[in-house]
Amino acid sequence: MDLWHVTWATEGRNPLFPDEGARLRAVAALVEAAAGDLALFCVVDEHVHAVLCGGRALAARRVRAITRRLRGLAVAPVDAARWKPIQDRRHMETVRDYVLRQPSHHGLPGPAALHSGSCCPDLLGARRLPGPVLCVTRALPRFRPVDALGAVGLGWAALAPAGPDALRAVGARRLVAAAAAAVGADPALGGKDPGVVLARRAAAVLARQGGLPLGEVAWALHAAPCSVRRLAVQPIDPAITAAVRLRLALEDRVAATERTKTRTPPEER
Repeated sequence: MDLWHVTWATEGRNPLFPDEGARLRAVAALVEAAAGDLALFCVVDEHVHAVLCGGRALAARRVRAITRRLRGLAVAPVDAARWKPIQDRRHMETVRDYVLRQPSHHGLPGPAALHSGSCCPDLLGARRLPGPVLCVTRALPRFRPVDALGAVGLGWAALAPAGPDALRAVGARRLVAAAAAAVGADPALGGKDPGVVLARRAAAVLARQGGLPLGEVAWALHAAPCSVRRLAVQPIDPAITAAVRLRLALEDRVAATERTKTRTPPEER
């Protein structure tokens, strides 16, 4: 299996995707343009990393397609892609950790595991983007989701999806935010974009499953209660609701890890 580490940036490293909406659009375009040959990625504010699977000719086609899409979305000129072959499994594992740690490496706000430009949530099942899933097991046949957790400092215990009690406890506002994050929708959830509609439906369905008052969800969604009641009984792909449950579990893991860090003296970390 041929593997390639590809980077896109600008001269002077000017911001390419300066806000959340722009970053999410870049992520969606990257995944779509890679057409199933994308193993890992990270979109930060001023550059993009990707790991592609396939021979040189196929990888070149994917790079050209991704470059066109990124140039159509970026707010600054995107330079030609720079790409390097990945030599072996050990090299691939190093690249995996490097890509997953990009948000922390560049001092971006928030935990690396929750960065919307990172593939970490996708590797953990905590996000389901439209289009092909990542081909990480082609690049690393022994890959396990806990490898991603370990790479970003969240331990080696597998995530357990949030159950009904946890859904009731999180409240409407957090459930809605998790639903948006789990489908890669703009967190404002405005308009009728398919991702926005899906996030709204997922929040309503999970609120009903968890016994959360639908009126509270309507308030969080800025929607009429009757609309939320209709959404709550509509069919939805179980993979979407599972992603929201895992997103909530991931957020809890991040919070627990941060609490542990604040209690642990620096010399003992």
